Amino acid sequence: MKKIDILNSALAESGLTAEAVVKSWYEDNQISAEFLQQLCPVGGKTTFQDVNLIPSKKFVTPKKIEPGMFYYADGLIFPELIKDNQVSAIVGCVDKNHGLALGLREAMLPWSSDWLCVDMSSGLSGKEATSLILKTAKERHKKAEAAEWCAEYAFDGIKAGAGFMPSKEELKRIFGN
Repeated sequence: MKKIDILNSALAESGLTAEAVVKSWYEDNQISAEFLQQLCPVGGKTTFQDVNLIPSKKFVTPKKIEPGMFYYADGLIFPELIKDNQVSAIVGCVDKNHGLALGLREAMLPWSSDWLCVDMSSGLSGKEATSLILKTAKERHKKAEAAEWCAEYAFDGIKAGAGFMPSKEELKRIFGN
């Protein structure tokens, strides 16, 4: 028996609307994101009512996130463009628990136009290195244009302070995809 048939049977017995049942199950974590996606396939309809089940939760981030997926301003990660949702970034790489997303805008800036030199370990993450560059630039009253631009990046729903320059290893992982 298909999952949709189970749902249709439950509806027939309860007299409730499809929207009410799905919303209740979803809010109580009784159905998975994958099941909700099956009920609301992108660009299609099911045998059960319309796909307007839970407008704000119509799309959910899949369990498996892959490079190339869209990162939306509301935190959703999804493999397809969604009409009227703001894309903030594109997933660049993913490991078991973390990933890196690339902002949609770019700039060509000097690393430092007044020769800032920062002594740092090569094992730092991009976020740690960017923070150290900015701290050193401030202490020495020097410019660090590229790091400043990345740290202050506030476009397309990304909040200032979330961006950073990727490390060499992070760039390798991104370009490996």
